[in-house]
Amino acid sequence: MSFDNEITLDSKDRDIVKILQNKPKISHQGIVDELAKREVKLSRQSVQKRIKRLEDVGVIKYSVLVNDKKLGKEITTFILIELQTFGSLSQSHQSLDVHTQLLSRMKELELVEIHYVAGREDILVKMRTRTIDTLRVNLVKITQLGGVARTRTLISLAFFEHNFPETKKEFLNALKVVVSESQET
Repeated sequence: MSFDNEITLDSKDRDIVKILQNKPKISHQGIVDELAKREVKLSRQSVQKRIKRLEDVGVIKYSVLVNDKKLGKEITTFILIELQTFGSLSQSHQSLDVHTQLLSRMKELELVEIHYVAGREDILVKMRTRTIDTLRVNLVKITQLGGVARTRTLISLAFFEHNFPETKKEFLNALKVVVSESQET
């Protein structure tokens, strides 16, 4: 199945994107060298043209990722928010107004992401905080926004983005769990 705005990437484009995901500040020549290790031959000019095309069609976008840990925000939390619902269809406009106002007021909180989701809960937010006390204060603020029926909070113990652990040892290292040699088997 193909959609009108769907972009098709060939294997060379996918390789370039993967390299950029792992090394976003790599030079065009660096990409050529990385591709050569994978037995893919492209000139620096070809890499440059491909990256420009991928940027132009919106496949590659740039942003700055802040290292929250360096700012002392060690706790990553996901908060599922169930909003109050209104019984009849005639009240659906009122419900939509409440949801819109709530999302607008949530901008005042220090949230990393806000997702409007399907399922039992209506909103998923990602928050980074310094302490459990800061998290507790933010949870109280969320429940006081109005229109919130209940929240459910999940605290992240480890984060994997592109380098998923492949062994038990790598997984435990990511969790910063110290295991003696005899416990590894």
